Amino acid sequence: MLSEPACWTRKCKHYKGVKQDEDGEVNERNVCDAFPDGIPDDIAYGDNKHSAPLPNQKNAIVYRLENKVFKRKVEKGKRVNKMKIISVVGHSIDSITLWIKDARYYKNIGVDMSNNVELITQVETKQYKSYAYFAAVMGKFNPYTFFMKDPIPIKKLDFEELIVIAFEYEKKQREWTRKIKKEDAQN
Repeated sequence: MLSEPACWTRKCKHYKGVKQDEDGEVNERNVCDAFPDGIPDDIAYGDNKHSAPLPNQKNAIVYRLENKVFKRKVEKGKRVNKMKIISVVGHSIDSITLWIKDARYYKNIGVDMSNNVELITQVETKQYKSYAYFAAVMGKFNPYTFFMKDPIPIKKLDFEELIVIAFEYEKKQREWTRKIKKEDAQN
């Protein structure tokens, strides 16, 4: 029988449990999305926090804290009241990263095409005087993240809906940029 691995105690979202071969407990091993054939002992029981892929690793999956409460709300399709998109950080064919504001927090989250939600960071709204102040402060940390003047209300975190919103927002940004450049050229 295996000891409790660090992956479990640190609540890594990629940890899958113990896998046994037909031999039973003789060939037990801890497995996860990053290491489906067995998690190396220095990660499972040592000091390696697996914050970067190992040289021999066949994928780029690393430790991520699981946020079960937030994820459960989305999976059940419950509506989260007063949620607004305040920034689209980036997106790809299979995921989107954005900032949202709910009743109590500004949250930086990632949503994949299976509607799994990863909470990257969150801060309480009461730590900032206003939304405009929060956007200004965050803009100093990452000048390439643009916060919306008028946040977009949403009822649930659905990948397909979020991608449509992101493309519409980017289209408006391009139109606004063209308009400003045209006005500058005329002056």
